[in-house]
Order: sequence, then C-alpha cells, then structure tokens
Amino acid sequence: MNIMKTFYRIIQTHLGNKEIFFPDESEYQCEYWSHFLKIPLTTNNILFGQYILQVDKAISNRIKKQMSKPSNIIYKFFYLKQVLENIFLSEEKREELLHIFCHSQKTYWAFSKLAYLYKYKKAKIVISTDLELNTLSIKERNVICLFQGTANYLFRIYDLMKIINRSLSNSPNFFSSPLPIKNPYNNLEFTHIDLYAIYFFIRHRQFIMPPLFEKFYKANFNTTRFIKDNECFIRMVAIKNYVYSSHTTMLYPAVKAMLYSYRTIMKKITIDPDFPKEKLVNIMRPYLELYYINAYYIEGTTKHNESGRILKEKLKAFIGFNPQFGRKKLITKLSYIHFSDKAKYISTITFDDKHIPFHHCICHAPTSVTIAGLDSIINVIEQFEFDSEEDEDESIDDMSTIDDDNSLTEEDEE
Repeated sequence: MNIMKTFYRIIQTHLGNKEIFFPDESEYQCEYWSHFLKIPLTTNNILFGQYILQVDKAISNRIKKQMSKPSNIIYKFFYLKQVLENIFLSEEKREELLHIFCHSQKTYWAFSKLAYLYKYKKAKIVISTDLELNTLSIKERNVICLFQGTANYLFRIYDLMKIINRSLSNSPNFFSSPLPIKNPYNNLEFTHIDLYAIYFFIRHRQFIMPPLFEKFYKANFNTTRFIKDNECFIRMVAIKNYVYSSHTTMLYPAVKAMLYSYRTIMKKITIDPDFPKEKLVNIMRPYLELYYINAYYIEGTTKHNESGRILKEKLKAFIGFNPQFGRKKLITKLSYIHFSDKAKYISTITFDDKHIPFHHCICHAPTSVTIAGLDSIINVIEQFEFDSEEDEDESIDDMSTIDDDNSLTEEDEE
C-alpha cells in the first residue's frame, strides 16, 4: 500500500492528467509503466512519473528494512534535486518543473492542515486537569490545548515548562544527555509541531521563555545540535538543578566533602554531629554550587577559573563573621516557678547558626574580572524558576541581616 498516494495524486492532477496511476507492488512495475500508453507522453509526465517511482521505491525499502530515518520528506526533495540536475533540461524547463512541484506541495500542505483542523475539532478532551489535578479551562490564559493521536490534552503552561526543563537539562554525572520531551499522560513524544505550538504560545502570551527551550528552538529542535552548541550552558543548569532541588540526604555528604576540601580555610569551624542537617544544607547550597562549578564545569572557561577563587573568598567571609558556627551550646537560665518563690535553673541545648548571607559576602580586593565573574555566577540564579516545594533555599537570605555593628536584628532572630 502506497502511503503517499495523496501526494502522487496531487502531482498528476497539476500535470493535467485525467487518469491517475500509482506504482504497483510488483518488482518490475509493468502495470505502472503501461499507464503511460493512455496519457500524452510529455516531458513533464515522464520525469514526474520516474520521480514518483523512485520516491515510492525508496520509502518501500525503508519500511521493509524497518528503518526510522530518513523521513519521507527527505526522499521527496532528494529525488526532486536529481530531476532538476538533469543536464539535458533547459533553464525554462527546470523552472516549470519546480513550479509544478511547489504548487503540488502547497496543495498537499493545505489538505494536511484541513485534515488536522477537522481531527482537532472533532477530538474530545481526555485530560482537563493539571498535574496537581486542578480543573482547567481552555479559556484560561495560561492553558494550552495540544492534539495528540486522536485526543486533545489540556496543559497549564507552567507544567509544560517544568517538563521541558527537566528533559532538556538531564545530565547524569553532569554529562549532557537530554531526554525526549514527552506527554506525561500517554508517554508519547511531542512532535516538532507540538513543540512549535508550545514555543509560540509562550512567546505570544508573553510568558518568560525558559532559556533551555529557547536554545532548543534555535537548534530547530535537533537534539544533537542542541548538545553541541550548548554543552556549557546545559551543564550549568544541571548543576543548579541538582544543588537547589536535591533532597538534604543527598547533599549533606557533599557539604561535608566541600568543608573538608577547604579545611585550611574552615579549620576554625567545628560542625557538631547533631547540628540540624537540613539547616546546614540550606545555608551551604550557594557555596556548594560554586564548589560543583569549580569541580565539574568546562575547564578553561571564566566561570571555572573564577568559581574556585570566589568560593575561597566567600568561605573566608563566612568564617570571619562567626567562627563559632555549628557548635553546640548549653544555655542555662534561672526560672521562677509560678505560685512559688522557688527558683529553678533550666538548661537548653542550642546550636550556633548565625551566619552571613551568601550574597552579602564581600570578596577581598575585588577586581573588574572578579566582579564580572561573580555577577555571572550569582545572577544566573534569576534565570530559572524552581518549585517552591523543591527549592529549600528560600530562607537562606532571609535568616539574618547585618547591621553596621555586625549584630543581628531582633526581627531576624525571630
């Protein structure tokens, strides 16, 4: 069965043939060529007849060998190029043949669009909730309807952004390995049509375009080209996602390893084994990001060279602000019992967690290169959005502020 009969029919219609014929399944194509006796043997008919035969044979061989690439469209233009490169054709005849093909292709696209719109309007909405099972309406500004298979799916655009970022930033051991962007409800990969629809929906509705998706669009949604052109950027995003989205139990050993690596700087600090792990990890996430950039970023780049030195300056400021950080303290207070004149000493165990916020650390003797490198590393955090549930770093900068006398305010201590 010929899978491109519609396109073959359109070409022959534009050639002015009253009788339409298709390549048969036989090896010698005898029946196919016998049709030429019933039509005028013009140059256009002969050339396009041979063109149709070559395209159909190439597609049939691909199907028999179960090959996934190249697609049908590659064959259509490859064999057209061969026809136009015939040395016996005049320039006028080439223009005529190209005009017939373009006119046929335009008609084919129009019918394809009509078929798509018909299926889209007749298809039922099978998913009308977001990933958190909240009901969606197609009239909402941030809701997009995607047609896939035989059904329509409603998505909140922010959910799609998370799926896209998670797929494109996939980097096992920080080596770029983007995953196909799939529909979470049927596990089918989004086609280029779906990806273009998502991209222009974000663009026209004036939402913030995810940087990775913007670069994927510029690579024509070609994964190989996307990796080749954006290896550094993908690794940067992967490091950031890992540091700010991973659970405490995964990052706590890395924090201990970082502090041990810089033990010459942090030798005055002793972290008590009972110090809350979650609090320690949340405080150290920005430092850990610099640590991973220095360890895994592309060697020789500015960020790689600057991150190690900036991390040392940050840790020096950290230790200078509170050398007692992480230590266990026993606080004893004299308390009077109600309705009695007796006094009783009550002891409570606390941990010294006073620290300078990461973004308030001032590097010593900054140079223009240092400031540029620092800004490029710190400000990149603002380029991405993380889940409020997953991002455990929200309270880092709000835990304390510094007055002129290097003391914490009462509001911050609360």
